[in-house]
Amino acid sequence: MLSAAQHEAVTSEAARPLQILAGPGSGKTRVLTSRVAHLVRDSAAPIAPERCVVVTFTNRAANEMRARLETMIGADRTRRLVLGTFHAVCVRFLRRWGTRLGLDPRFTIADTDDARRLLRDVDRDAPVDATLAAISRAKAHGWTPDELRASAQHAPGSPAHTEHLALCRTYAAYQQQLRTSHALDFDDLLLLGVRLFREHPELTTHIDHVLVDEFQDTNAVQYELLRRLSRHVSVVGDPDQSIYSWRHADVRHIERMHLDFPGLHRVLLEENYRSTPQILEAALRVMQQDPHRLPKGLYTALASGPPVSVVACHDADDEALFVAREIRQHARTTPYAHMSPRVRKAIFHRLNIPYRLLGGVRFFDRAEVRDLLAYLTLADNPAYTPAVLRVLNVPKRGIGPQSAQQLANAAQHAQVPLLTHLAHAHALRPALLRAVRSFVDVVHELHAQRHAPVADLLHRVLHLTRYEEHLRQTSDADARWDHVQELIHLATASNDLSSFLESSALASDVASDTPCVTISTCHAAKGLEWPIVFLPAIEHGIFPFYRCTTPDEHREERRLLYVAMTRAQRQLYVSWAHRRLVLSEWSDRSPSPFLAPLVDRAPPTPATPAQPRKSPAASPPTSPAASPPPKRPRPPPLAPRPTPGLARRKTLGVRRRRS
Repeated sequence: MLSAAQHEAVTSEAARPLQILAGPGSGKTRVLTSRVAHLVRDSAAPIAPERCVVVTFTNRAANEMRARLETMIGADRTRRLVLGTFHAVCVRFLRRWGTRLGLDPRFTIADTDDARRLLRDVDRDAPVDATLAAISRAKAHGWTPDELRASAQHAPGSPAHTEHLALCRTYAAYQQQLRTSHALDFDDLLLLGVRLFREHPELTTHIDHVLVDEFQDTNAVQYELLRRLSRHVSVVGDPDQSIYSWRHADVRHIERMHLDFPGLHRVLLEENYRSTPQILEAALRVMQQDPHRLPKGLYTALASGPPVSVVACHDADDEALFVAREIRQHARTTPYAHMSPRVRKAIFHRLNIPYRLLGGVRFFDRAEVRDLLAYLTLADNPAYTPAVLRVLNVPKRGIGPQSAQQLANAAQHAQVPLLTHLAHAHALRPALLRAVRSFVDVVHELHAQRHAPVADLLHRVLHLTRYEEHLRQTSDADARWDHVQELIHLATASNDLSSFLESSALASDVASDTPCVTISTCHAAKGLEWPIVFLPAIEHGIFPFYRCTTPDEHREERRLLYVAMTRAQRQLYVSWAHRRLVLSEWSDRSPSPFLAPLVDRAPPTPATPAQPRKSPAASPPTSPAASPPPKRPRPPPLAPRPTPGLARRKTLGVRRRRS
């Protein structure tokens, strides 16, 4: 049964642009799927599913939506929908119509690791990640290398101008290398999608309606694509949950829609079906500190629950131990899988608590999986140079890195794919020539069998390369061989090699069914929920992050904390420590200013693991200034204690992702 607001959103006139502002836990996925069902089945003039484009922000969301729609409108209608992320939808359009842009429809998608290889090939002196990030920023603005060059704002001849021109040259060479490899990177998928519909607007006659989830996270190119695809759109978003400006997302698109889509109808979904009143009240108190926030409410009819616990601990170790002990206490009545903290893993090892790390090493990022996918990629597209470079000497054939680089440089100079150069290379020393010809023969045989079932082709790769023998020489051979078997299992569901490689390149991770505690970054937790959530290290310098200096950055940091808090269904713990190890030195800490509405009037006092100090979230607003705690003696640390994370954030033991 839909609420009145949900029903209004679902049944809104198809020809009228629709904007749904949905707070956390307000049933937006249900509303969006019901809206799709209404458009393709229940409306007065149903839309053919293949003329309906449904865009999600993540593959996980796309898979969830696909499963729900199959139960609502049937598997056949769901299969006919154009449903996926912006990247996946663009792949579908480019495979179908890309020849109009001179694009080979069997292009390969270059993932981040392959992009690094390509960049190193064209400019070995450039800082790889920083240069790729700069190129990605340019593409997020829709700029080609020439347009990037024209955007220079530095004085000619200045060091900054010289550096800018060097970036433009590297960008152009990188794009040429992609073309030689018959490949597109992730940003190219969006850019060419926009170009396709800009240069061939007649193609929009194949599209009757576009629906977009997580609209607040769209960047300039994605928004331009939406404008080009259709005038009949339905978008769902929440400005309070916009946390991806570092991916070039622009929350201002929510207001810009009023200009670009005349007659826009806005519906607010303010009833929360996830969290207790106490959790919502605390989260709203955090958000209402922002005077620029779009006014909207959030309420729930759910039963009252325990107060939100704001806990002050003596130091980071005491905080981690407190969280782990609380989890052990809750585990008597609550499954581990219903709990999500952000703490150091060592504590869980010590107390024998099972856990999984959300945002850890992805299945498709594991070396053995990437090796086998590289061979499959070469079976599909032998011109793809990054795959050649990855497995040219895997398993070992006696082709060292220096020889491989010399061969790659020669191919680049000749402007031909690396495999083409290898197939015609003769002036090589005998041992190297035999190794190169052996590799070329393997690729040619795999390419000849590219139409075989994907699982069969994988078995052929293992046989031709003796890859299992290669793995058996490693220390973790059994675990890595299990990953190979998992890849084969995934491949059994696909008989089309190109489709399998495409889904692998765009995939999220392989799910685990083991009941365990989830350790997550705040960004990775978006869209998920747990009955019990722990948020440690909510301290000044972490929320907001110490590198955030502008008002817009501070507002996004506040929204990130709001997103984290609203993952909790039944119980929420927010904690901070008076002392934390920072760059090998103990540093006095204070609670995040965002917690000001949640802490007691009195200055917080230190807590021990056995008796943490809790402040009820219903306490009146106050300043969170803290007096220094008494310092207990500690031996100086022998070395920094590393914790997974990024840059200085990792020494704080904080799991927040910025990449």
